[in-house]
Amino acid sequence: MYSPAGHDDGAFAILLLVSLGMGRALSFVKCHKHHCATRPMLKALLIQLEQAFPPELLHADSATWPELTHQFSIELCSVVEALLATASIAIPKRIFKESKQEYLVTRQPTTTVAEFRFRPQSGYFTKMRRRPPRPEDPKGTDATGLEVSITLCRGYPASQFVRRPLLSIDFQIWGEFERTRFHDLLREHRYLVEQLVLASKGTFSTSCVFDNVDRARKATAFEKLSLYYENEIDNENTFSIQCEFGHSATEAALLQALLPLLALYDATMGYCLPREQRARVLAHLGIVQ
Repeated sequence: MYSPAGHDDGAFAILLLVSLGMGRALSFVKCHKHHCATRPMLKALLIQLEQAFPPELLHADSATWPELTHQFSIELCSVVEALLATASIAIPKRIFKESKQEYLVTRQPTTTVAEFRFRPQSGYFTKMRRRPPRPEDPKGTDATGLEVSITLCRGYPASQFVRRPLLSIDFQIWGEFERTRFHDLLREHRYLVEQLVLASKGTFSTSCVFDNVDRARKATAFEKLSLYYENEIDNENTFSIQCEFGHSATEAALLQALLPLLALYDATMGYCLPREQRARVLAHLGIVQ
């Protein structure tokens, strides 16, 4: 896993989290720094992904899925390492200290081929008498509270077009407590939250349907976020800011999305800690200026 300068342990483990029924199982693969620092072009990676999983086919081959997802998790590692090496210059080191870094794959074929995520360390959950999420705790849930993820998605045929492979960078709230705390952040630092959301150029998404959000089809992601919080209850307690990138995306474009989403993650974490640090968002003023 990535560690900023001064915290390099030479080699790091990729956590391959494999779905197993309703839970997940863990396995570890060693990935050395010299491999993950190669910075492959996203275009080349997505071309490989399209060749491995032709988007004209609705279903991926379950026989080759484990081997291919393992391969692409290694390739994703290279992309993530390159991005975090640059991002670490602009973001506080506490993000790495407070977060668990995981690489995930599923046992059965899905749209998601490989995923990397930041989410709170296990102690974050146990201090609140909550179980850590699966697969770390098989009796936990999939809800991570809050996370930033970088995901490789295969293409597939949609109703009127063929969706090409892409890389997605997302910020997600997934938990009742975290949803409430983010609302506090939004109320107290509305302008900065707005600027970070808009800087990411992401889209707003929820699991449940909310009529007021659904009607605002032309609204910005921040406007939809504001409308979302007009609904007191969300049975799923989750929303996300999603940024999708195709073959032509540059590293600069990826960082333009990643940095403000990591800032939102860090600012939200400050509201969720037992000893709150509500001014954290101010450390990210440089991103929006």
